[in-house]
Amino acid sequence: MASLESLQTRSLEAESKSGRTVDDKSLAIEIVHVATGDNPVVTLVSATGITLADDDYTTGSLAFSTYTNLGLLVDEINENHNLYWAARIIDGLRSTLTASSVLIPNSAITAVTRGGETIYEVFIDQSVNDSMFFRVARDRGVLRDDNANLKTDIPEGSHRVSISGIVYRVSISGATANGLRIYEYNPVGDVETQLYQYTSVDDTETTIDLTDFPITAGYGNELIVMFNDSAITDATTNFLQVDYTRE
Repeated sequence: MASLESLQTRSLEAESKSGRTVDDKSLAIEIVHVATGDNPVVTLVSATGITLADDDYTTGSLAFSTYTNLGLLVDEINENHNLYWAARIIDGLRSTLTASSVLIPNSAITAVTRGGETIYEVFIDQSVNDSMFFRVARDRGVLRDDNANLKTDIPEGSHRVSISGIVYRVSISGATANGLRIYEYNPVGDVETQLYQYTSVDDTETTIDLTDFPITAGYGNELIVMFNDSAITDATTNFLQVDYTRE
């Protein structure tokens, strides 16, 4: 059992944040190059697969017909190409499909620098996959946290996250039961469990206030908000916002 002192410290260190995703900006996978080879390149062919390469090594095309969901794809990178690359699912579920041009951009990927990492970002085309996601976690990095600290230097299970509110507006087919979902992800066994569901509203800014009864994950776990429909239409007004606390 945690001591009163440690609980008070966690409370003082709690950080309130708000995250938002919009059209085609659910960040499915982050990939980082961990080898010393020059000229790393990540090339995504949305219809068929993704290739990770540098001057010394290439994965070849990791075919979406074989790695049919994000979990299988990330596991392949982390287990069989881990001397050169590392990957993490961000805004998505392990079961999120990869085939049928769900992932974008359909091109070589230009890396971005964030949290001390050079990251290759792969996004979900929500009008193809008909879903939007936002992950609530201690951080949104691969090997480093948002403050550029190596995760291996941070005690496992020493944090938790909670959701205090959700705001969205998404152009969909119509009000859908189970259209808005919250999952808890447990890294032990890579288990994703649906905790809550709400009926979605079409193309209307809608607020779900959880301030009085926040949804809190277990220590070391993460929460994933999913907006799902049979037909999401591209619109500049589409967004999914999650207000949360991490400690």
